[in-house]
Amino acid sequence: MQDVYRVMARVAATDLPVLVEGEPGVGKTRVAQALHQFGKRKDGKFKLVSVAGASDYALGEILAAEDVTAADTLAIADIDDLPADGQARLVRWLMQRDDQIPANQRLICMSQRPLGALAAAGQFRQDLYFRLSVVVMALPPLRERLDDIGDLARAFLVRLRKSGAQDKTLEPAAIEALKRHSWPGNVRELENFLRRLVALRPQASIDADV
Repeated sequence: MQDVYRVMARVAATDLPVLVEGEPGVGKTRVAQALHQFGKRKDGKFKLVSVAGASDYALGEILAAEDVTAADTLAIADIDDLPADGQARLVRWLMQRDDQIPANQRLICMSQRPLGALAAAGQFRQDLYFRLSVVVMALPPLRERLDDIGDLARAFLVRLRKSGAQDKTLEPAAIEALKRHSWPGNVRELENFLRRLVALRPQASIDADV
């Protein structure tokens, strides 16, 4: 993740297109939001849309929406699930956008699968891939960064407390127990687990029996 943070720090203040890749739940949307919040467009509008399964017509409707055209940062999720006709529409839209309003909107795309591999296998348009992948950030799954679990868990507990939940603390043994789980749902699964734990456990201090 330190590599990811370094790249974020370098590109946040630019308008370079960014492609964020990673399994569901690793935090791709949060990275996109952070790039906006710490960039030169932070006072503008951030808009997130999903294009999973969007046809040519459906994508045209999405891209023509007022809140999309007015966004300073447009984040497009599920780009790897965009059908071929939708990909063609997106290429045309990008060409038209870049011709008419260059650098007037930052584009951040998110993919659950490595888009370069899909393009190499003929499952994604290569011309679109090269337009979107000026900067590529690959987020590792939580099972590959177990040392982050303690910091993430404590941060989620702080966030829950600020939202009105009961104050809870995690004992070191509890954190070690969390590290033994594989977390197939990644960071999202960890956050939801802690929300459940805070709601259902009456104890203020949580031990290894999590």
